[in-house]
Parts: sequence; C-alpha cells; structure tokens
Amino acid sequence: MRRVSACLLILITGSFLLAVGGGGISEEDARKIISHYFGYPKPLMNIVHAGPAGSPDLQKFVKAIDRLLKEGYIKNAPHAGGGEKYYAPTSKSKNYVTGIYIKDSFPIYEGALCNEVVKTIDDIRYDRQKDTATVAFTTGLEPVEPFYSLFCINRYCDYFGDKMKKTERQKLQLRKSGNGWSIGG
Repeated sequence: MRRVSACLLILITGSFLLAVGGGGISEEDARKIISHYFGYPKPLMNIVHAGPAGSPDLQKFVKAIDRLLKEGYIKNAPHAGGGEKYYAPTSKSKNYVTGIYIKDSFPIYEGALCNEVVKTIDDIRYDRQKDTATVAFTTGLEPVEPFYSLFCINRYCDYFGDKMKKTERQKLQLRKSGNGWSIGG
C-alpha cells in the first residue's frame, strides 16, 4: 500500500510540474528575447573631457589615448588642422567609441563608458490557457572596458559609480505561437 501511495504521489507531483512548467520558456531564452527587443547590451553614449591644460586629469587622458592606440581600439585620423587631433574608432571599438578629439590641448572622448544590460531574470509566470509568460527581470549598468577604467577620471566617475549600483525591475509579457516565444500580450 505504501508503494502505491508513493507512486501515486510522484505521479501527481510530476503531472502538476508538467502542467505548470511544461512548454514554458527558459531563463536563457527569455533573456535573449528581452535583450533583442530592447537592444541590450545597450551602450550609453557620453562625452567625457579633461582639462584644463596641465591638470592631472589631462595626463591620465593622454595615457588613456596612448593605450587605446597601442591596443588597436582607435587610430589616428585626418583632422581639420590648427592644433586639432582626431582619433577614430577601429572595428574593435566601433560599437562604443564615436571619436576622441583634442582641440587646443583640451581632449574630449565621445563614446560609451557603460552598457545597460539585463542583469537577472527574476521570475517567469506561465499562463498555459493564454500561452503567455510574464517575465520579471532586472536591468542595470555594467562598465565597458577598457573605456570605463581609462576615462573614469573626474566627476564622471562619481556619476557612473552611483549609477552602476542602481537597478530597475521590469516586467514583460511574452506570447507563445507556432514560431516560438515573442513579445506580446
């Protein structure tokens, strides 16, 4: 009798788990769909500058440019002249760097220091009757290296330091169709 009860309990529990989770979406698939829909990782473009001439920030900035040149992230590019220099992104950094300019000894970095990303998939709730899943997920920022470390040199560092700690919880409804899971409610 105990064996029959144990088998019956296992059968009922297994059926319940299949009914709740069967045909559901994995965390990995949910992350891929959400990332594709929102464009994650999403580079957050900024402008960072250093100065005035002779400041410690300027020295760090010049060292950063030298490192990026040496590691193949940027290249010297034609410039307008008159004391201006321009460094263009290479294929290695084209998604993150717009350009680096030095005008009158005043350097400017235009590009991303961090990406907005899906940090975690927190919960997936299935509605088998409607073939939908509500996905709760958390987004936040992650540094884009080596740019974050190199150009986090002044007040921008404080700004991004605080922002890097913040997260945002969001929900999105996915619908299952013959082609798989997609955004929709």
